[in-house]
Amino acid sequence: MQWRLVEQLSLRAQRCFLAGDDDQAVYTWAGADVASFLGFSGDVKILDQSYRVPSKIHALANRVVTRIKQRQPKVWKAREEEGSISYYNDFQQVDITHGNWLILASANYMLTDMHDWIKSQGLLFERHGQRSVSESILIAVLGWEKLRKGGEVPFHVLKVIYKYLDSAFIKHGHKMLRTADQADMFTLDTLKEKHGLLSDEIWHKALTKISEDRRDYLVSLLRRNTRLTGHVPIKLSTIHGAKGGEADNVLLLSDLSTRFAKDYDKNSDDINRLLYVGITRAKQTLHIVLPKNEQKGFRL
Repeated sequence: MQWRLVEQLSLRAQRCFLAGDDDQAVYTWAGADVASFLGFSGDVKILDQSYRVPSKIHALANRVVTRIKQRQPKVWKAREEEGSISYYNDFQQVDITHGNWLILASANYMLTDMHDWIKSQGLLFERHGQRSVSESILIAVLGWEKLRKGGEVPFHVLKVIYKYLDSAFIKHGHKMLRTADQADMFTLDTLKEKHGLLSDEIWHKALTKISEDRRDYLVSLLRRNTRLTGHVPIKLSTIHGAKGGEADNVLLLSDLSTRFAKDYDKNSDDINRLLYVGITRAKQTLHIVLPKNEQKGFRL
């Protein structure tokens, strides 16, 4: 259906440009038809310079991509930097405490153990585009500590703070802030005088409506002096979800799901394209965690 639409549009246009990379066509199951793309008539222009991939990673990517049977032959150059590749038997051997990281797996469920391990290290990360600390909890904690330091907060922040405050620290009838003017700014003294606040304890003693495990995790982040707002240094993603993304450090979990492992012999092109995309996300260093079972892993 998609390619019939493209063909119809091309017939009505004076010039038609199609841009893409058949070697990165990892969404064939969603309509990314490689055969139609390669078979489209017209002149072909190949971009031959990578501005991301260093030479060592380029060499591995080339070994993988040449296994793909259905593809447009192409030669492309790496960046001048050499880069590096490291191999591990277990992801816990990798030091991810410094730098920017993109952690990739072929299936989402394979990221769960990594998710739990990173959290146990007290590191900030992102998965499915969501921070490991929710925005509402950050608003409550940062807002509460601002109040304790003598600052003031607007109503929308105050409302989130009261949501997480222990009910023992608010006078009866004040939890919903019905008497608060939404246009006002609020200080700790004002809240004590007019809005039923009974405590100025540190956040993890006052905001006990935040679950204990989330409080413990946030405490561990703060002990590392982690910057809780702005850039997130570690991102977890499936390879499909990371297409178009990049990072200085890429950690690739090379295990495959049972379905993907079976598909290797039936349709190796799709699996090799997936591996190629994962490898070429790295700008400096590629960290590869070897599969637990060689028969159910990417063939490196």
